[in-house]
Amino acid sequence: MSEPVKLVAKTLCLFFNFKPVKIKDPNGGNKMVDDYWEAAKKNVLTSALLKQLKDYPKDNMSDELVG
Repeated sequence: MSEPVKLVAKTLCLFFNFKPVKIKDPNGGNKMVDDYWEAAKKNVLTSALLKQLKDYPKDNMSDELVG
């Protein structure tokens, strides 16, 4: 998957407060890394995405999310 698409998936997960899936580091080693792509596929990339974005409470976004 291309990096820009992964970035959008991560951003959507952060907006909707979906936690990343832990996967083995694809670059090798035994370390576990956050994978927002899997979380986005399961929770965000659905037919309801446009409605979710339209109804998103943008006026109530946390400072942590905005900053």
